[in-house]
Order: sequence, then C-alpha cells, then structure tokens
Amino acid sequence: MQAGRIRYDFVDRLSRSRAKFSSDASGKLDATIQAIETAIEKGMQIRTQSEEVAEEAEAALAKRLEELNRIKDELMMIRHTVESTDA
Repeated sequence: MQAGRIRYDFVDRLSRSRAKFSSDASGKLDATIQAIETAIEKGMQIRTQSEEVAEEAEAALAKRLEELNRIKDELMMIRHTVESTDA
C-alpha cells in the first residue's frame, strides 16, 4: 500500500514537472518567435529606408550630372567660338 502512494506521488510530480517544462518551453518559444518577427520587421524597415535614401541620392546625382553636362556643352561652345575666331 505504501508503494502505491509512493508511485502515485512520483507520477504526480513527474506529470506536474512535465507540464511546467512544457509551459515554460512554450513561453520561451513564443518569446523567441516574437523577437525574430520584430527583428525581421526592423530589418525590412531599415532596408526600405536605405532604398529611399539611395533613390534620393541617385536622383540628386543624376541632376548634378545633367548640370555638369550642360556646363560642359557651354564650355565646348565657347572653345569652338574661340578657336573659330583665332583661325
């Protein structure tokens, strides 16, 4: 009879420990999943911001290149005019 109580107590403690372990593991897994989701979202936001900054920089550089090409064309016209008058 004593052995039956000991066995019941052992099985009961084992069941409670297993349930607590399962609950703790589930909570930690949920927290890990949430942290990963947050990191992915943050990474996507940074990527989007970086792409926007890169697009803005590209547009500014294209505008600057256009301006430099215009200045080059003006200088070439001046050079051509000067060379024409010298000849």
